[in-house]
Amino acid sequence: LALLEAQHSSPPESSPQPPPASSSSESQTNYSGKDLRIIFFAAVLGWMPELWKHLEDGNGSKAAFFFFLFVVDLADAIFDIALALQDSSGNLGILLLFMTILGRVLSGRYGLYVAKNPPSDDQAFANFAWMEMSVFFLEDGAAILVLAKNTGSPSSIAFISTYLTVVCGLIYTLYLVKRIIGGCVGDVVGTLLFAGLPLGAAIFFLYILATEVIFAQDDDP
Repeated sequence: LALLEAQHSSPPESSPQPPPASSSSESQTNYSGKDLRIIFFAAVLGWMPELWKHLEDGNGSKAAFFFFLFVVDLADAIFDIALALQDSSGNLGILLLFMTILGRVLSGRYGLYVAKNPPSDDQAFANFAWMEMSVFFLEDGAAILVLAKNTGSPSSIAFISTYLTVVCGLIYTLYLVKRIIGGCVGDVVGTLLFAGLPLGAAIFFLYILATEVIFAQDDDP
């Protein structure tokens, strides 16, 4: 009898509650159509969601680093367009303009994706670096062709575009080197495939830029 009374007097077990929604799923629903358009056009200019995040979190060092990348990326795109318009009479100028527009669209689409699907802090810069390396191959690869074709003393636009391309290439080349070194203690084959090949392409681009543009200018009479 005591056992039965204890069973009847015990409170009913509460039904399990669903787990709280993850922050990523919340972030996917917090943006209106206007917000997404603003994010897209900001990312086209190089102002990425990662920069917003570090500014909001008060992370000064990372915010400063991403702001530096934003300034370099925007300046590089502006001077690539100016270089394309300066050489608009040739096919390479048209190619550079098309590739720069394509790179800006890729940058904007990346910004939308990150806003809807925010990555972890460890993965955020890796994703950003891969995207920027793709943009580098599109925009600066075409710019190198235009710069290598020009002879004689370079214009101010060509000079600035040359060294902005060098800065962009070195930043992501150093990141890929770091990625390969880190992969020596992890997945060596995967690291060599996904970091080694882009690294080789970036070094090849910088080699062409150095030999056919920068040092070739010193040899001109």
